Amino acid sequence: PIGDCNSLEIIKNIIPKEAHAVISEIRRQNSISHRSAVLFLKDGKSGEALYIYQQQEMLKFMNSQSDLIGEVLKDYFTALKHKPNDSMLVIAMDNKLVRELSVRIREILIKIGKVDMSTAITVQIPNDSAKSSNNEPKYITQDFAVGDVIHFKKNDKNIKLKDKITNREYDAETFLTNKTNGRISGISGSKENGYEIMVDIEVPGKGPNGTEALAYVKINTKLYTDNSNKILVPIDLNYAITAYSSQGQTVKKVFLVDGELMKRREAYVACSRHRDAMTIYFDKDALAKSIHKDNPNIKFEEIKKEYNNIQFLNHASRKWARPSYQNSVPLHSLNLRNDIRTAFELNTNENINP
Repeated sequence: PIGDCNSLEIIKNIIPKEAHAVISEIRRQNSISHRSAVLFLKDGKSGEALYIYQQQEMLKFMNSQSDLIGEVLKDYFTALKHKPNDSMLVIAMDNKLVRELSVRIREILIKIGKVDMSTAITVQIPNDSAKSSNNEPKYITQDFAVGDVIHFKKNDKNIKLKDKITNREYDAETFLTNKTNGRISGISGSKENGYEIMVDIEVPGKGPNGTEALAYVKINTKLYTDNSNKILVPIDLNYAITAYSSQGQTVKKVFLVDGELMKRREAYVACSRHRDAMTIYFDKDALAKSIHKDNPNIKFEEIKKEYNNIQFLNHASRKWARPSYQNSVPLHSLNLRNDIRTAFELNTNENINP
């Protein structure tokens, strides 16, 4: 799904006034339970969705943003080690955090040799932040190299996806689209005549018996350009991204960072980007501040000390929920061992080792 049931808004002037859209089936996720969770989120029933995720141990609670960043990086590179060809994406709400995660992921990839900076080129790309702020420049300068994961920002029906093995185009409808993502596998050409960038892309359903196939596209930086400024190349790195900007993307694994701005619509979009797996990270420090803001009579220090993960999760669930489903919360979502651990620690101030 892209967006939500309000997707017909953009064509409201050319359809009957009584027309409406209802999303009744989810296909992107391979897991049936994950599809069910996305449908719950679509309706604003965050408690039911988070309960499903918790039962599958997809939720992590960290004490601070620093701990959270460290855990995301650890999980990202653990997943990369086990399945180096899988597409992955970190999604967060805060632009500053997105930039930090993206930079740190790429720095590590360069250090371990996954991104070959000897092939690097530098191009000017559109600055998405300029759309929401007049103080931001209209473009930024970004380097790209073989091994970098990128996404495209413009549809081009003239650029067809070709099978990596047979070198054949799939069909007329399989062309380069906005939000397509892949890994750069080759760079050639020159700045004067345009760089040619080859990108490998996962294509579901195009392999034998409907399996996934590996395709590729080639773009020339002089020909594949922004509609409003022909100097700019509409591509960007695709390591970490905001929930809003992730709309339309599909990857195998998502690392989702909760934040104060995560509401129903953002949660629905972010939790529907993955096909195979997702992990959601909660910052208890940030959640405690949010709880204190809603309940000034409860001290921040008291919340941090006495609240358990169930209480933090319930608060997050209410943020994610449609207003009419504010009581849709996963009250019993933590496993028994964590419940016992929390009760024991509160009563004895002792620690239980996992």
